Amino acid sequence: MDSIDLRILSILQRDANARLAQIAAAVKLSPNPCWRRINKMESEGVITGRVALLDPAKLGAGTLVFIKLKTACSSEEEAERVGEAIAALPAITEVHRVTGGDLMLKAQIGRVSDYDRLYRRLIAVAPVTEINATFAMATFKQTTAIPLPNEDEGEDKRDAA
Repeated sequence: MDSIDLRILSILQRDANARLAQIAAAVKLSPNPCWRRINKMESEGVITGRVALLDPAKLGAGTLVFIKLKTACSSEEEAERVGEAIAALPAITEVHRVTGGDLMLKAQIGRVSDYDRLYRRLIAVAPVTEINATFAMATFKQTTAIPLPNEDEGEDKRDAA
């Protein structure tokens, strides 16, 4: 992957609907080579999909909750099953196994009062030994963009100017 690929990815992360001609012009390629690069990154799994980003508040799910969950899973297979069962809950948007074997969840719910229903569903699908929820009061940054090599260097150079 070279600097042109990285610039293409940067553009697509900001706007997955960017037209091929716009992307090609921005990276100083003609459309066909640009399309081939995008196609290759898709086939290699670098680009895994393109989505529409929605405003949770406008859809009745404006409360963000981070949940740390300790389970009594006795095997890796049971932990996998529990992780998959939790991931299947609609309000859960992310599930991560973190250090210590705990699970860190991210959930979008309508109101704080909806947390009780989510809590009951969580304890029904997992052998929970401890659960801690933290509600986001304000969001200062939220992105789906993955930091790309040399992006931070570019920001530092711009900030210094």
